[in-house]
This record gives sequence, C-alpha cells and structure tokens, in this order.
Amino acid sequence: LGVASWTPFHPAVVKTDARAEPMPQPSPEATIFPEDVVCTDVDSTRRGIVNRVAGQTDDEGSDSEAEDYVELAAGNASVRWLDSGEMDTSSVGNLRVLDRAFVHGDIVSRADDLQGQTGTVMRVSLLLDLELQDGTELVGVPSDRVHHIKPYRPGEYAVYGSWLGRVEDCYENVVLQYADGSQCRVRHSDVEGLRPDAPVLDEHTPFYPSQSVRGNARALRRARWLRGRFGRHYVDQAATVTQVQPVWVVMRWIGTEAGRVEAQPEDSVRPDQLRALSAFSNNWWQAGDYGFVQSEAGTGALS
Repeated sequence: LGVASWTPFHPAVVKTDARAEPMPQPSPEATIFPEDVVCTDVDSTRRGIVNRVAGQTDDEGSDSEAEDYVELAAGNASVRWLDSGEMDTSSVGNLRVLDRAFVHGDIVSRADDLQGQTGTVMRVSLLLDLELQDGTELVGVPSDRVHHIKPYRPGEYAVYGSWLGRVEDCYENVVLQYADGSQCRVRHSDVEGLRPDAPVLDEHTPFYPSQSVRGNARALRRARWLRGRFGRHYVDQAATVTQVQPVWVVMRWIGTEAGRVEAQPEDSVRPDQLRALSAFSNNWWQAGDYGFVQSEAGTGALS
C-alpha cells in the first residue's frame, strides 16, 4: 500500500460481520467451540465469544485452577458478551454461530458432516467490521489493513538468534497524559493500579492509545514523571494513554535451527532481542480485539 495515499493509524475495535448468517449446526452440542462468535436465538444483534463448553477439555486444565472457576453442566457454555464484557452461562441449544476463527494448519471438516472427510487450512482471507473510537463503523475491511497494538501477543511466534519460540506474555509500561499536560510513565509492575473508564473486551490488550484510565496513589507515586511531578490531585483523575511500551516478553522456546549449537535463551527477553514472525499476524483477530486501522484519505470517515 502506498504510504502517501493513507492517513495515520486510528484506534478501532473489531466487530463481527453484521452481514454474517448463522453457520449450519446439525447438533449444537457438537458444533459450539471455544472462541466461536455467537448470538442468541432471541437476539441476533447481541454477540459474544464462547469461553468454555461443557465436555470440551481445551485449556480447561488451567481454567479449573482459577478461584472463580465454575463447572459447567452438560449442554451449557460460558459466553463473554461484547456489549457488556460480562460472562454468563447459556444453553448451547440457544446459541447460533456467527463466526469461527481458523489459522493455518488447522484440521477441519464440514460443519454438517463432522465425521466425514477432513482437510487442512492452507490460506485464510479475513474481512473485519470495525468500530472506531468516535463510533464510526467500517464494514468489510481487509485484515491486512488493520494492525495489532501489541507487537508481541500471546500465541504468536518470534525468533531469538537461532531459537524459535512462542509468546506467552508481554509486560509493558504505560505512558499517561493529563489535561494540564503532565505526563508520566507507569511501570509494568504497577499497571494493576490503573483502572480503565470503560470495559476492556480484549484481554490481551488491557491498555491502548487514546484510552481513558485512572491511577491509584501507589502507581502514580512510583511512576516516572516525564513532564510535571506527582501530586495527590492526580489520584483517580482521568488521564489518556498515549503510549504502551513493551519491556519484557515471556517466551516458550520450541527449538533451534538444526546443526546450530546455541544455549537456550532465558524465558524473559527484551523486545529488541526478538524478531517477530508476522507473516500470519493479520489473521489473528477476533471480535472485541483492539487495533489500529488505516483508511483511505479523503473518505471523511475518520474525524
């Protein structure tokens, strides 16, 4: 894409395709899966993301250790609804699938013939419906025009020297700006002291540029003030996130290049020591994710 013909990036949140029709479901219990985008029989405009399904074991081992873990009764699924961010339990018979994420290498079968012939996903083309911060909606945006706010998201791959690894987590500093022009950088170890003013739907992106947040006394006192200095009047005062700066990336190392003898790196490394493998990153989107979108100049859609 020509740089001269595009405006700067604008924050956006991914919405499911409003034109999508429910997928064929011969047996709801067998065809509702975690991370599916769903609606209900009674309200097709309310969309949510399936978190867990009774009887399916994907990732349930780690979930079961959480304090708020609740065992699901047969025929139920837990769903996080995008309009409120709340999680509740629904009967899978009352849910309809609107969208399902696929990545390269997935083994799949037809939804109406689960025991039939299988295939391997070789290519994914993704169109996104987006909602900008000002409420403007963009429909059918190719995913390669939308970019993740976080350069290192859990599940993506990166290279350190000759070692290939998968991102487990990423710790970030957050830069805030107040109405009077004061700025501070909140350390990654203190970001739990920041409270967003609006619900955050993307669990991998708790903070993003243009977001309004409020900080407690401990986080702001320990912050590095880039302009101005700490005062009690900043506690619980609204501030705007201007930057999110990666500091440490936690990796799970998979292997090294054949024939190379190189010690395995530490689990936590600096971002500048890694090279992200971004060939498929434009397909790593689901409803509720935050990102930056480029739009054609002159459309007037981004004010």
